[in-house]
Amino acid sequence: MTKLRYIVLLAIMFFGVAPLWADPAYLSAGGYHFVGVNSGQILGLGDGTYGQLGPSPNDIPATIPGLTGVTQVAAGGFSTIALKFDGTVWFLGESTLQHTTPHGTPNAIANPVQVAGLSGIDAIAAGHRHFLALDHDTGQLFAWGHNGSGQLGDGSLLDTESPTLVLTGVDSMAAGDGFSLAVMSDNTVCSWGRNTHGQLGLSDTADRPIPTLVPGVSNAFAVAAGGQHSLILLTNGSVLATGNNAFGQLGLGTSSSTSTPTAVVTLSGITAIAAGYHHSGAIGSTNQAYLWGRNFEGQCGGGDTSPVSYQSPQTLTLDAPVMALACGYHFTIFELTDGTVWGTGSNSDGQLDGSSLAGPGDSQKILTPQGVPVTLDSTFPYVDAGISMITWSGRYVQLAPIVVNNDDGDPQAPLTCLWTAVPAAGVVFDPNAYIEDPTVTITKAPGDAAAVVLTLAVNDGVHPTVQDTMTIDVYDDACLAAIGMGLAADYPADFDRNCIINFDDFALMATAWLDDNPLTEPVPK
Repeated sequence: MTKLRYIVLLAIMFFGVAPLWADPAYLSAGGYHFVGVNSGQILGLGDGTYGQLGPSPNDIPATIPGLTGVTQVAAGGFSTIALKFDGTVWFLGESTLQHTTPHGTPNAIANPVQVAGLSGIDAIAAGHRHFLALDHDTGQLFAWGHNGSGQLGDGSLLDTESPTLVLTGVDSMAAGDGFSLAVMSDNTVCSWGRNTHGQLGLSDTADRPIPTLVPGVSNAFAVAAGGQHSLILLTNGSVLATGNNAFGQLGLGTSSSTSTPTAVVTLSGITAIAAGYHHSGAIGSTNQAYLWGRNFEGQCGGGDTSPVSYQSPQTLTLDAPVMALACGYHFTIFELTDGTVWGTGSNSDGQLDGSSLAGPGDSQKILTPQGVPVTLDSTFPYVDAGISMITWSGRYVQLAPIVVNNDDGDPQAPLTCLWTAVPAAGVVFDPNAYIEDPTVTITKAPGDAAAVVLTLAVNDGVHPTVQDTMTIDVYDDACLAAIGMGLAADYPADFDRNCIINFDDFALMATAWLDDNPLTEPVPK
């Protein structure tokens, strides 16, 4: 389950192979609730005591009025955060940094509030009571929330409600109970926070208040953080595990814990991983699901009526291939390729069937996967106003939109794409640039620079139209002398000045420009 961004496509055209990115989270399980993205809105079930399911948590499913354009969700212990297409992050749930207990007196935020200080975000994660947000274009990772074990990575043990920059060069991340993990752009892994069971993979059990490089891992693709254990998915489809293994949640065939990332030898061809409090999950290359670890509440779906644990991954049989999997504290949620949602495990708060159970004495369990009264539409396309094919001859520029589709790579309906432009004064720009004939004409006074704002609107005939905008500075052939630059080694770094000379130079410079001038991230329809 991977997708390509516009920079990746351009890099492949000009320079060869580029790395793939992991999919964002359309489905997420928290302490006692789960949430999923449905056509840009959030649906969920389970505990809504703290507002984490919005103002009407008992609806089946619960919805959150006014929160639209959502691309990703992350469920914490008693909270939910959402990422919108515009790069903003929104919060619902337990609203203070004071420790409260499940089913206790809430200090709830049931109507979403924007997290101040964050913009341009395109990935989020939620731990027990702390949160992470990533700007892929800059590699900057921000953290906020509880910090008693150093899980924010800022070198202190002080809680904060304000997102703090803690790490750069990050590609993806995960948040557990009091600790955090990050995959770096060079495919190494950093970890920080609570390490009482060796979940940081640093060959000891000492907490770390700052990000620390995990030794011996150089080809990581994704990470998953559980209650007291961690999983690392490698680029070759194998999995490493470290931390508490009392219930077999590491999948090593034993119940012995380890503080060193160790191969789960029975797994291969894995495309996604998830970690609950004491259990783990994975999706294979043919969309089959694996679960292992504690099964006392049925979270591994084995059907056992007495408490058991699985020390090795078990294969589950469901009605359709699995597209997404999320592990809550003691339950597991699956989204199938037909959009239906299934679940197994603890149903203490109706998180698997919408019932109104609530209370510390509840113990209802669902021992094998069954349908959940939620259907998700996360197959909508994405759009970037990127440049995938460019020719330069005189003043003619050919623009082609890049449309990144759902997991199976096929559009759900024919796409209508339209470029429009708003030129600066003194620039004549032909606005009738369709995908069928995307040549646009630019004319302007010699020696002068001017900007053109391009907007790409896309509609698939099913979902609302979405659009993305980019700005191009237009120069003529005299700009090289005017700027006084040559094609030196550092020339791409200066391409924010957008001096277009000829096509050979432009292939190199266009890639550098996209790196230095990120566009809006993929927009859900």
